Amino acid sequence: MYWDNIDAAVIEGQRRVFAKLGYAIKQINATGVAHGVWIDETLAAAAPDDVILFVDIDAFPLTATAIGRAFSAAEAGRIFGVAQTASHLPERDFIYAGPAFLCLARRCWEAIGRPSAVPDAANDVAMRIGKAAISHGVSVELLYPNYVVIPRWQLAGKGVTGYGTFYGEGSVFHLFEARRTRRAGLRQILDQVVARVVAGEEIDYVALYEAAHSPRFRLGAFLLYLKRRAAKTRRMALGHRRA
Repeated sequence: MYWDNIDAAVIEGQRRVFAKLGYAIKQINATGVAHGVWIDETLAAAAPDDVILFVDIDAFPLTATAIGRAFSAAEAGRIFGVAQTASHLPERDFIYAGPAFLCLARRCWEAIGRPSAVPDAANDVAMRIGKAAISHGVSVELLYPNYVVIPRWQLAGKGVTGYGTFYGEGSVFHLFEARRTRRAGLRQILDQVVARVVAGEEIDYVALYEAAHSPRFRLGAFLLYLKRRAAKTRRMALGHRRA
């Protein structure tokens, strides 16, 4: 699912990758609907024998094998996904299958108590699914990051994630924060990966590094940082006046 704030090129890039790998993906504009709510509604509406692969709009597999592996795991009763932590929450070291690439069967979701994917003070999106799986003895198969173009977040001592993360020895790609592609130059990373996959070529990690550390990219990131700081200052000032 995605909102209206996503660059159309991001949506088209994902579609092209799945088509290249021999799969059609449902890309649903659910502007205004929270991510966790949408996941809950999708699982609740699924048929009893359905197996669903949830994929963020700026994420996609790099090989058809990755898709087959995800569905095989879910059909066998396991949960399959990319490793994620919620560093902003109390349980920052809890590793779970993130919703950027998450595959599970409707029957599995039912068996573990229909846990909600809606975040709260203690859980990020889909985090409770991982906790419920553990409490019910359901195996969770995770893909860990093996290369990150721009490292940003710790993964509980199991590596790092960030802008342009590759998981499972080049099985899955996730850009992260696709809503920022117009301003931060992240499209350079995404476009290169899409082009390589569609052309059937190996990922050029050096070229990705060079693009992400070019003066143009760094300038865009710096300007975005200034814009965020200004917005935060305005919010703090408004809050102070109201108090």
